[in-house]
Amino acid sequence: MNERPRLKEHLANLLNALTNLSPSRNLISQLILLLPKDLAIVEHSYPELTTASAKEILQLLGIKFGDQVRREKGFAEALYLHIHKTFDWLDNELVYHRSGQVVKELDVRSEFAKLLDIDQRNLPNPYMEWAKLVLRKLSNEQLGRKVINFIRMLLSHESIEIYNSDLREPSQWDTFEKEVTEKLKVNPAEFEELCRLTIGDPKLGSEELYYTGSRRYTESQAVLNHSEYHLDFVYKYSHYLYYGGYYGGRSVTERYAFRHKETLKKLLEGFEE
Repeated sequence: MNERPRLKEHLANLLNALTNLSPSRNLISQLILLLPKDLAIVEHSYPELTTASAKEILQLLGIKFGDQVRREKGFAEALYLHIHKTFDWLDNELVYHRSGQVVKELDVRSEFAKLLDIDQRNLPNPYMEWAKLVLRKLSNEQLGRKVINFIRMLLSHESIEIYNSDLREPSQWDTFEKEVTEKLKVNPAEFEELCRLTIGDPKLGSEELYYTGSRRYTESQAVLNHSEYHLDFVYKYSHYLYYGGYYGGRSVTERYAFRHKETLKKLLEGFEE
């Protein structure tokens, strides 16, 4: 019996199942991804998911309704983590650490396309689907085109230094903020809102991508702060340099680094500057 055709069939089924759990295709997954939210916001955005019968079902999945609608530990939290892992895996964005260097996995989508004998463009990319919906929504919000151009400005950099304990002069981030405020004509409050929408929302927590050294003497650390709609393409990389002697201590450098760049740049081509 030839097992390869059967394996290809089951692989295709697996990819279809993962894709259909994506928030771009599944309303329940979308709600789970975007929590926590105020109940009033959820009732306005997802009226069909806040009926009495719908609440009973969602509570079984691990969603708690109150003044705030939240994920509880259980299936909802597991699905939330799965969504992020699938986003990264099928967009070739597995960022992790090995032997002192950040490396990426092999080109997953390309390899799967070869195995399935299909054009890679026909292989679903859940992150691209979701990012397309998010960019469209962001472009229609109050800051509109400014959000899109802010993302463009971020992605024009390989990374941006946001803090250096050894320097007493303005950081690269200070310079970047000045460029944004001048080019996009935004005030400080609008700049903070652009950051919340695209870089990270403190209410949504963070995820450690990797660290080097030990927990006591960390040499470097990469942390992903989840943004409002989980575009999640910006992560903070911190590097720590320890020095000894009587006045021993450490210096700290922090940078914003970027991922999902190829996918986002391709999608941004469809939006006006």
